[in-house]
Amino acid sequence: MFAIRRHLFDRRKENRFTISKGSKIFFRNGSCQMGCTIIEISSSGARLVPADTTLLPNEFDLMVSPGTRVKCEAVHRSATEIGVRFLS
Repeated sequence: MFAIRRHLFDRRKENRFTISKGSKIFFRNGSCQMGCTIIEISSSGARLVPADTTLLPNEFDLMVSPGTRVKCEAVHRSATEIGVRFLS
C-alpha cells in the first residue's frame, strides 16, 4: 500500500536509484567541504545525508565520482537529509 501511495504522489520526472555511496560536498568556492552519503540518485537529482544539513547553503557542488563535481540546488531539507536538483 505504501509503495502505491508513494508512486501516486511522487512528482519526479526521472527514476531514482537507491545506493549508499560516501561522497563530499564543496561550498564557499571550494574552501569548505563536508562528508555525505548519497542514498538516492537520478540523472536530475539526488537525496543526501550530509554531516550537517543546517550548515549547507542552497547551492553547492557534489562529488558524484572521483574528479567529477555537479552543481546542486537544495529543493527540500529535513533534520538529517537534503534533496537536491542537479544544475549542471
